[in-house]
Amino acid sequence: MLPVTRTAWFRIGAGTVLLSALAIVTGMVVDAAIFAGFIPARLSGLDVQFIAVPTLLTTLTSTLVHGDFTHLSFNMLFLALTGRIIEQVLGRWGVATLYIFSAYVAAIAQWLVGQNDVAPMIGASGAVSGMIGALVIAYSTPRSVLVSRAANRWLNIVWIIATWTVLQWAMGFAMGLDGTNVAVAAHIGGFVAGMAAFWPLVKWKYRRA
Repeated sequence: MLPVTRTAWFRIGAGTVLLSALAIVTGMVVDAAIFAGFIPARLSGLDVQFIAVPTLLTTLTSTLVHGDFTHLSFNMLFLALTGRIIEQVLGRWGVATLYIFSAYVAAIAQWLVGQNDVAPMIGASGAVSGMIGALVIAYSTPRSVLVSRAANRWLNIVWIIATWTVLQWAMGFAMGLDGTNVAVAAHIGGFVAGMAAFWPLVKWKYRRA
């Protein structure tokens, strides 16, 4: 196993903790969210009258901003739990690619359900959901429900996605009353992205083996 300080997930987490904590401690979370958060309406063409990170880059910079230490702690805990395992399979570049890809898909998923939303989306939840999705697809074992192995694999994938979707919507409504305070679509999108990207990344890493 690579030393912790050399791992991609640790570096991603350390950078996220540093920048998020700085914004939280200085009381600049709102300003950071406006400057670096992902605002769906901007992707739809909204012309903003304030200084902000270029729209396409906010899919990444938004992962570096968190609302409070609880929000930050939960995301970093799951990043550490999944990152250590996934990186042993994919390596540093594989984990970095998976994280970035999941962040982008999560943002697009959130945009699809609210293209005119002006509230900034912040937090690494979408990208971390991708890490969780990769871990689940890597270590889940399809049950032999049907005769075809391929059909069993697809049934397993559908079941996993359905379970995650229901769980996220339930958590969204519980935490935000009406589900609008939690980026549910981003969590689902990131999770599916992680599931989809894991095996292609494995094949790419071991393409010359």
